[in-house]
Amino acid sequence: MPLTDTGLVVPAATDAFDPQGDLVDLANSTTGRIIVPVANVAARTALAGKVLPTTGKPLFVYRADAAPGRELEYSTDGTTWTPVTAGDSGPQTPTLTNGWGPYGSPYQVPTVQKINGVVHFSGMFKSTGGSAVNQLVGTLPVGFRPGSRNFYYVVTPVGSSVGHTEVFPDGNFTQGGLGWSPVWTFLSCSFLAVS
Repeated sequence: MPLTDTGLVVPAATDAFDPQGDLVDLANSTTGRIIVPVANVAARTALAGKVLPTTGKPLFVYRADAAPGRELEYSTDGTTWTPVTAGDSGPQTPTLTNGWGPYGSPYQVPTVQKINGVVHFSGMFKSTGGSAVNQLVGTLPVGFRPGSRNFYYVVTPVGSSVGHTEVFPDGNFTQGGLGWSPVWTFLSCSFLAVS
């Protein structure tokens, strides 16, 4: 039987009349080309056992019990499932410099994540090699940078002092305050990604 441009099997005018076989062939040719709704992981596993996905014919499912935004998944082996998250980069690690690093457990590791074009940048940093006012702390990856200079107030180690972080279009970010040299800080901010 011939294939359509999208890879579906359809009977040719010269093929023998076989409605049952033709429908089975057509249904089987949709594997890797359609999204199958499933209720949960058990239903997904059962379906994968019947369809036997491959790299050439992956199985796409919409799993109703998945976390919001992660319902669409695919597998090429029936065992490993990858969510298809439109516009979600997953957490990325910024490059830290000048003796700055993650504060450590139990605090959040510095990360950036882009979701639908908005960068979410957060985490707790500490200086391990001394610090200076408005010191370069690190650089954001390409694709996670703002179109203009951004200024954010931050939590500081000095009781009533106001600290700030600035994020620049080249991806560099600095840490500073009014007359003090920070040794740690917590940051949580969001901005549109431009580059």
